[in-house]
This record gives sequence, structure tokens and C-alpha cells, in this order.
Amino acid sequence: MTSAAASEHAAVARAARHAPMPAVLEARSLSAAYSGTVRLADVTAAFERNRVTAILGPSGCGKSTLLRALNRTLELIPGARLTAGRVLLNGRNVYDPAVPTGLVRAQIGVLQQKPTPFPMSILDNALFGARYHGLAHDPAAHARTYLERVGLWNEVNYRLGSSALALSGGQQQRLCLARTLAVQPSIILMDEPCSALDPRASGVIEALIRELAREYTIVIVTHNIAQARRVADRCVFMLDGEVLAAGSRDEVMEHPMHPIVRDFVTGQCG
Repeated sequence: MTSAAASEHAAVARAARHAPMPAVLEARSLSAAYSGTVRLADVTAAFERNRVTAILGPSGCGKSTLLRALNRTLELIPGARLTAGRVLLNGRNVYDPAVPTGLVRAQIGVLQQKPTPFPMSILDNALFGARYHGLAHDPAAHARTYLERVGLWNEVNYRLGSSALALSGGQQQRLCLARTLAVQPSIILMDEPCSALDPRASGVIEALIRELAREYTIVIVTHNIAQARRVADRCVFMLDGEVLAAGSRDEVMEHPMHPIVRDFVTGQCG
């Protein structure tokens, strides 16, 4: 391939990556509070199918609260509640009483900040949610599918009966990701999934995020500007429970219009 052809190919690939896609998940005018303290204030954001959206902003700005509101785990926190707004999954409000909460949480999976393997075998961890939802009809094949999906199979296939707690931090996080994928969600929420990992393990997770975006819609909370530049297609910037900017990665991070957003992404404020 000539250099001109290579440049044209790269330009086409960039354009395809940032071309608008249908929103599979939407927050509309969401407000939430913890024990009366406002954490989200009229937040509206759309998350496009097969795109990675990074939620950015300083600590305490509402990033994780928004993530929990999206898959109805906010209500599991004592004193926390949604006070207004809707979350639409394929056009349907997940807070509609007719929509089963368990179905919402299965369709919108989550990967936590700190690896959270259960104190059981690697195999049982991989199959935990799938068994609960009746998806592991062939347990061995099901586990292998998702352990391979996260690049863990070759590292653990000879010790599936061993405790998951003996794995390294990076391996534990990939196991948790396999456990999430085994429930067959359409959306994956990730709450600072690399913050507890070393750079090498973080690189593995970031590569997985880009690969998984071919099949899943991914929303990642991160305080790491460089990471957002590496993995995100779109960005949402939050401050004090509000959205200050939302759009393509380039619009929000390379050409920000709001001065607070500009200072944050250029490292001039914390």
C-alpha cells in the first residue's frame, strides 16, 4: 500500500469511527440525590451503539452516580434515589415498574473500579451470573467462550478449579469482565476499570475495550485524560452533577468550547 493510499485508508477509518450511530441508551433529564444532597442535576446524555463513551470530570462530579443510575444499581445504595428523569434502553424507560430490574442489570452489565472476584473457583466465577440467568446450558463451553473473549483462557484453563483470588489483579479484572460478558449484555458500564491496575494490565484492558466496542456499547468512567484519548469515540464532561460538554472525542477533548473543560483536558485544573 502506498503512503497516499495508507493515509486515505486511515482517514476513512477515523471517519467511520466517529460517524453518528443510533443511541441505544439515553439519560433524559436525570436528577439524583444521596440523603438529600443533589448528585445529578438534569443530566441528559446519549450513548451510541458500538461506541465507547468516556464520562470525564473531577472527583465528586457525579460520574459514578450517573453510571449507577443507568443500570439501576443506584437504588442499592442506602439513601440514594433518582428524583427525576428517565433512562431509555432501546427507547424503553428502565424505571418503568413493568420492566424487571434484573433484566435491566443483565442487559446493562458493569465492571467495577476494583477487581471483585468472588471467593470461589475461576470456573464458578466465570459462570456465576450466567447460571443465575439460566444461560449456561453447556457450562464448560460457555465459560471457555468468555474466558477466551477476554484473553484469559490460555492463562487459566489448566487451573479452572483454583481460587480466583489467587489470580493477579489484571487477571482478576479480566475474569470479572468475562463474568459480565457471560450474562450476554448489550451494554457494558466500566467505572474506572484500570485505576487499580499496573500499566501493563491497564493496556490489556484498554485493548479489550476497543475490541469489545465492535459488539457492545461501552460507557467508561475515567479521570485519566490520556486513557480517554486512547479508547473513547465520544465524551461527556461533568461538573457538580451537570453535563458541561458532550460530543465526539475531538469536540470535547481537542477543541473544547467551555473554559472549564478546556482547563481540565489540558491539565490546568484538577
